[in-house]
Amino acid sequence: MKASILFGAGWENDSLEVLWRDAGRAFCRIWRNDAEGKKHAFIPIPADVEHLTQESVNRLTHEHELKNYLDSAWALRPLELLRERGQTMLVIDYPGGEPLDRLVGQPMEIGKFRRLSTALSGAIGQLLSYE
Repeated sequence: MKASILFGAGWENDSLEVLWRDAGRAFCRIWRNDAEGKKHAFIPIPADVEHLTQESVNRLTHEHELKNYLDSAWALRPLELLRERGQTMLVIDYPGGEPLDRLVGQPMEIGKFRRLSTALSGAIGQLLSYE
């Protein structure tokens, strides 16, 4: 899917994959055709009034404020909060990977399961240390 479908003009050369969506936002993997050719990920809030709420903006602001507490070794780290082309977005450092719900519910090779469970345990341990 082209990002211009969701974001409008100016995104014609960017490809978009929606990984998950809830009532107020979507987590998208976006391939920007920039000089570095890197993948970027955004969490946009829809611009239409019925979905854009102060609570949604506050949630993204809070997530952005956590950037100094998160390590990209175990978490998606926020880079910046911006408003562009009528969308409020949280730009995330996205090194790759898949949403967890795409990995569960099917047989998994034991080595992959051990790597995944170790990574999840480590991330939860890091989160608990911030309480």
